Amino acid sequence: MQTARAIRQPQRDSARWTRYAPWFATGLVLALVMASRDNQADFLVFYKAASALAHGHDPYPRLGSAQVYDGSSYVYPIWVAATLTPLTLLTPFAAAKVWVAISLAAYALSFKLLGKPSGSALLLAGLTTPVIISLQMGTLTPFLVLGIAVAWRWRDTPVVAAAAVALAGTSKLYLLAILVFFAATRRLKALGLSVAFSVTLLGAGFLLGPIGATGYARLLLSLSKHESVQGWSSSAILAPLVGVGTARLLPQVAAIAAAAGLLWLRRRHPSDRRALAGAVSIALLATPILWSSYLPLLLPILFLADAPIWAIWVAAALSWALTTPDRAQAPLDAAAMGLLAALAAFSLLGGSTGETLRTLRESGRSLALRARHSFRRGRTVWLAACTALAAEAAVGAFHPALLPAIVSQDLVIASIAYALTSPGELPEEFARRPKAPVIPLS
Repeated sequence: MQTARAIRQPQRDSARWTRYAPWFATGLVLALVMASRDNQADFLVFYKAASALAHGHDPYPRLGSAQVYDGSSYVYPIWVAATLTPLTLLTPFAAAKVWVAISLAAYALSFKLLGKPSGSALLLAGLTTPVIISLQMGTLTPFLVLGIAVAWRWRDTPVVAAAAVALAGTSKLYLLAILVFFAATRRLKALGLSVAFSVTLLGAGFLLGPIGATGYARLLLSLSKHESVQGWSSSAILAPLVGVGTARLLPQVAAIAAAAGLLWLRRRHPSDRRALAGAVSIALLATPILWSSYLPLLLPILFLADAPIWAIWVAAALSWALTTPDRAQAPLDAAAMGLLAALAAFSLLGGSTGETLRTLRESGRSLALRARHSFRRGRTVWLAACTALAAEAAVGAFHPALLPAIVSQDLVIASIAYALTSPGELPEEFARRPKAPVIPLS
């Protein structure tokens, strides 16, 4: 016999969906309009490669040619193009629209798998500029985020988690750093399976495809040398200080040191959330090529850290301060920022003014106490992080054009410091987590 609580639950869920339905509809329309304002450049590369493969042609550019660097050549493993061949049955325009719809679904599913965020958190995350840019460009980022989310949700199911990491890692090789997560949390079966799946995917492509392992490695190395000092990567920040060669090397050394620290710390103080956050952050630190469309990979870290709603607001606002969507123009930018502000106000007004202020005050106090406790338990880590942040700030003072890259890398460094800091035994006062005045979706 159903209890009264079980009967009321669907009614509450329906009320929650009804409460946020207008916001979701408005955000979805705005995201689709913004996505349509660009030419889906990355997706068109995938489409062209899939079409070439379907007709028996080589989708890769000739090594050493200018095509390698023009941004319109296919440089991904062959299995990615093979997976997208069904879309070549559609026209490029129709296929691009289908791709955007699938990408939106991938983001929505990812955020739900990473936790149970409120409706406003889902919307705010979806309206950050890196998410919108990734949709405009038609990148693989939504599916990389989904791979991380699947690995997290089914982390204790080795086959599923390993397959998710292998698919994400072989499509963007820097994400193979997520293997550190399996090692740090002693999921050795998932680690072994993920390595096996990755080797199989890449090996089969090299054996059966038009390019071998050596040629593909030379292609990626040539591309990284050209783009590593142009984007938002650590190499781009360090190049003006130490030269291009050293700038490419230092982030790799730092990433290896961070991975070693994560492995050592998580063996003593296991924490799945911090281990996965650290692995994703290390991947973003190590990659020689980083563009704004890669930054949605930071969103899983916010959800894994169980960030309060105001942290999502700050992240959304910061993203619009760093960059704006491509070709969206002022009216659409203003509409998106207005939607963010209205949504923040709507969330805050979920309770009385006094309750809202009290919740924000208590949340701020709790965060300050946790930060102080974290610093005490990991002084060396935080001092190293602060030193790196100060050095990057000094670079920004002389190279203002690098400020977006610097802020992005600051977030990566802070995420690594979070992952490398053991929470230890928190006093009772730290356990108090006041609920934000937001009605959750689930």
